Amino acid sequence: MRKLIALVVVVLLLGVGANSAYGWYQGQVDSAAGRDSSPVAFTINPGESADDIGQDLFSKGLIANQNVFLLYVRFTGARARFEAGHYSLRRNMTMAQIVQKLEHASAEQLQITIIEGSTINAIGRLVAAKGIGSAQDYVNAARGAWPYSFLSSRPAGADLQGYLFPDTYSLDTSATVNDLINRQLTEFGQKFTAEWRTAIAAATAARPAETIENVVILASLVQAEAKGSEAKICSVYYNRLAANMPLQVDATILFAEGRGGAITDADHSFQSPYNTYLHAGLPPGPIGNPGATALGACVSPEKTPYYYYFTDPTGATHFEATLDQFNADLQRYGVK
Repeated sequence: MRKLIALVVVVLLLGVGANSAYGWYQGQVDSAAGRDSSPVAFTINPGESADDIGQDLFSKGLIANQNVFLLYVRFTGARARFEAGHYSLRRNMTMAQIVQKLEHASAEQLQITIIEGSTINAIGRLVAAKGIGSAQDYVNAARGAWPYSFLSSRPAGADLQGYLFPDTYSLDTSATVNDLINRQLTEFGQKFTAEWRTAIAAATAARPAETIENVVILASLVQAEAKGSEAKICSVYYNRLAANMPLQVDATILFAEGRGGAITDADHSFQSPYNTYLHAGLPPGPIGNPGATALGACVSPEKTPYYYYFTDPTGATHFEATLDQFNADLQRYGVK
């Protein structure tokens, strides 16, 4: 209460009078904290105080002034009408709109869990199963233009493969495929931090300076191949790229063929720009949507002497520096 009184006194003292003070206060209430229309999940837990709710709203960038929020909900009586529950808010909502929505918790929400490495088509099938929209709706939306700065390094006309962050999302039952994609892209932007973006612009001992797109492509390969050795596997890829060796990643062929399962020698000659046995360098784009661990591994890969790796029948991954060592270990562990 003393905080609220102090706010009113300060406004009256620093303003040019009560009218100006009220105008400033009303302007805060009727203004949005930002322009981002992406949904932001917000929860009020039973028994939460107005201070707690205001602090959470402020930390998520949903309101610009926590003190004005406390003053507004006290004077309007809205605090007594807040309902515990889940909400979908946006940063381009005014404070008054947010307060009004917090008086009516969502009756129902649905959850969708997208596993790491899922492709756009796989997510589309999951979206259809959850009743959010058709699989084709999702695929079509993922081919559209989206106003996120981290997408700028993608080739012209590329879809969102690689950037649809895999996670568990709670959505209103009225949510659309666009709502889900906005949530996924927003989450990608939060996971691929400003520090990461700065870091990849500078070369390290393990990799050259990179674009976000190249890191995402490599992370999608690591996601498909790694068994707990993400940073080391990414180092193999960077070593091969530096030596102009084909990456020879089986998962890229499976992506090109649109299937899962095992690879045969015949698959190695499958004609596709994604066949990293036939074509040196990176494939044209990501082959799935990697999680934070795979992304981080390619932002900061280990520096190793390895050019080869394989997974033995127990699931352990082995690394070798030479082809002779690689072939010997394949024989040793009964892989070939």
